[in-house]
Parts: sequence; structure tokens; C-alpha cells
Amino acid sequence: MLDDILDSFSISRPVSVRQISTGLVNQTFKIINSDGIFALQSLHTIFPDETLGDMYTVTNFLIQQGLRVPKLIKTTSGDFFMRDHNNLRWRLYSWIDGWVHEAVADEAMAEEAGRLVGSLHQALQGLAYQPQGSLPHFHDTPYVLSQLTELQGRLPDEAKYLAHNILIEAPKTILDSADLPTHVIHGDLKITNLLFNENQKAIGIIDFDTLIWKPRAIDVGDALRSWCNRTAEDDPEAVFDNAIFQAAEKGYSQGFSAQTDNPEHHKQVAKQIAYELSARFLIDVVNDNYFRFDDKRYPTRTAHNLARALGQYHLAKSIQM
Repeated sequence: MLDDILDSFSISRPVSVRQISTGLVNQTFKIINSDGIFALQSLHTIFPDETLGDMYTVTNFLIQQGLRVPKLIKTTSGDFFMRDHNNLRWRLYSWIDGWVHEAVADEAMAEEAGRLVGSLHQALQGLAYQPQGSLPHFHDTPYVLSQLTELQGRLPDEAKYLAHNILIEAPKTILDSADLPTHVIHGDLKITNLLFNENQKAIGIIDFDTLIWKPRAIDVGDALRSWCNRTAEDDPEAVFDNAIFQAAEKGYSQGFSAQTDNPEHHKQVAKQIAYELSARFLIDVVNDNYFRFDDKRYPTRTAHNLARALGQYHLAKSIQM
């Protein structure tokens, strides 16, 4: 099947094909052939076709600015993706060598991550482009909470109390962003979407499916939610590391010298998004159709989503304002 898919792109036959296990949503294969190394990836049905046009425009711009990001490769017919016989969309993009980390190891790594994201935001200031394929209501915390309210009664008993607490506590954390400037942002800068070299230097950014027009504080706060949790996303004892926060803020100011955001806004958004993500995991407990799950550690997606919801809730509670 993969050979048929690859025939839609103007590259030679693969010498090696290996499935990559990381990623909560999309299925990804590493392709090696005489032309180089590529990522072949299916696109989840939740993403509109326009998502790929957004990726093409933004990543090409960033490549011109000297950043290392994936380059989307068009099909032989000039499209951004091909459809297989199951109507599943597949895209091909350049592979970026580097290491992915599940958690931030230390303050030096946090500073490096902050520097790279600051550089990303510095570059994106020069791009007057509003994404056309953004996920509806992505990082729209009030909407996510309204969805959880509607589904609360369908949750298993062990999740209802957690949902109740989220619905009481989360609204108090929502940042008033009415006066903040808006730009195109990445939307999902968790630490696993940054690549590092062998010297722990941050060298690349991946996963441009969640591009959106929002204040930068949303991007940074969501990133810090990931980085300052030095354990796993589904760790029920997850806590926010303030030393990592300070190091990341230092790096961000190095990468984005023009930034004027209040670091406390970043911390507030980290708390807000942790609650939001906990709510999203609970919503998927009911809908059971979005996040991929680790079937080596959990029997079902529901079980993994319950663990992740609890972990993100505990993380949110640990963030002191």
C-alpha cells in the first residue's frame, strides 16, 4: 500500500520504511531512498484540507528565514496530499534529523527551547498570513469547557468529579487577551515538537498542523505547560517546575528580542491550557475518536485519556500565580 502512496510523489522507491511510534494523532513513517530521508504521514480526519496549504506557506517562509522546519513536498499533480483507496489523506515532507525528548531534562535545555521558540516568533512577525485551515475552537478554552459541560453526564463515574472540578476552577484562569496583538502562531509547541542535536542545542521545529491566529502568549504558555512538566503528560503527580519556567523565559527573550509579553501571562496561560487539555482528554473519553493512545501501557484510548486528564489537572493545580 505504501508503494502505491509514494508513487503519487516524485521521489524514487524507498530503500527503508519504518513506522514512527510517537505522535498523538497522525500515523507517520520514516522513508529512506536515494533522494534522501522523508516523513510520510496520514492526516487525521479532524484537520481540513486547508491545513496543508497553511503548512506549505508558513514552513516555506520559515525556511527562507533560516529556520529548520519540514518542507512539504507536492504530489506529481501539484497537490499538497494524495488520497488512498480508503479516502485517507497522505502527505510527504522532508525529514529533519534530531532527537525528540519526552520531557525537559534540565534548565539548559529549557533555555535552548525558549531561544528557538523566540526565534520562531521573531520570524513569524514578518509573515502577514492568516491560516485558513485552523481547527475550529482550537485553544478556545471557554468553548472546550462548554463541550465538557454537555458531555459531563456521559463520563464514567471515576471521571465525573474531575470534570466537576475543572468546570469550577478553569474559568478563573482564562487570560483576557483582548488587548494583546495577534499573529500566526504554531499552536502546539510541546517539547516533543522541538528537535535537539547531540549537544542538546534546539535545532528544529516540527508538526505544523495547528497553525492559528492568536496572541503569542497562547503559544508560549502552552509550550511552558509542556516543558515545565518534567515527567510524562499522563503522570498523575505532574507538577510545574518554576526553575524550568525561569530558564525558558530567559531563552525566549534571547530569541525574540522585541518581545514585550508579561511572563506572568505566560504562566497564566500555562495553567489555563493545562485545564483545557485535561478537559479535552475527558471529552475524548466520551467521543473516543481523537487522541492516539499507547496500547503497550493502556488497554484502551479511554484508559489513557483518563490518565492524561488527571495528569494535566494535577499540573494545572500546581501552577502558582
